[in-house]
Amino acid sequence: MFDDDRVRDLLANRTPYQRGLVATLAAWRASVLAEFPGADEHFPYAPGYTFLIEDAMQLMADCATAQAAPTQAAQMKDRFEEILGTEDDPEDFPDSFVPHLYFYAVMNIDTAVEAWARPEESLDLSFTLLSDSYAFAGQFDDDVPTSGGPSLVKLECARQIADLESVESIENPVSPEWLEALKDQSHEARELFRGKFQQIVDAKS
Repeated sequence: MFDDDRVRDLLANRTPYQRGLVATLAAWRASVLAEFPGADEHFPYAPGYTFLIEDAMQLMADCATAQAAPTQAAQMKDRFEEILGTEDDPEDFPDSFVPHLYFYAVMNIDTAVEAWARPEESLDLSFTLLSDSYAFAGQFDDDVPTSGGPSLVKLECARQIADLESVESIENPVSPEWLEALKDQSHEARELFRGKFQQIVDAKS
C-alpha cells in the first residue's frame, strides 16, 4: 500500500528532473484511458480530451529527453483548465463513474505536467501525484474486485517505488529509447488499468 513517509523520503532525495521522470511514468499509466473512444462526449464544454492527453504526454517526453525546456510545460495550463477549471473556480467531478475516471486521469496528468513546469515545487507536486495515483487505482479495484487476480493498488504502489529507485542514477536527460524502456516497465500496470476500465465501461453501458 501507499507508504507516505517512504515515498516522500525517496522524492526528497531525487532531483527535480528525476521527479519529472517519475511523474511522467505515473501519467503514462493513467493516460491509457485516452485510448478509449468517446472520451470527448463526456466533456462537451471542453472538447479535445484525447488530443490534450496526447500532447501532454509528448511534451513530458520532450522534457525528459531535453527536446523541450521544462518551462514550456506551463504553456499547457490553459488547456487543462478548460476541463478542470481554475484553482479559484474548479469544475466538480462528474457524478457518473466513467466520466469521473476520465476527469481523475486528466487531473493527475495535469499535476505531472506541473511537476515539470514548476521544478522548485516538484517535491510536493510529485508527492501529490503519486498519492492521487494510488487513490485513482483504488477506485478501479473497488469497482472491479480482483477476484484472485492482481490488485491495481498493489501494482501501482510497487511500480511507484520501483520508478523512484530506478531513476536515482539518472543525472542527464535520457534518450528517447531509454524513456521507452522506462515506460515499458509500467506495461503491466497500464494494461491492468486498461482491462479494468474496459470492464467498467462495459458494465455502465
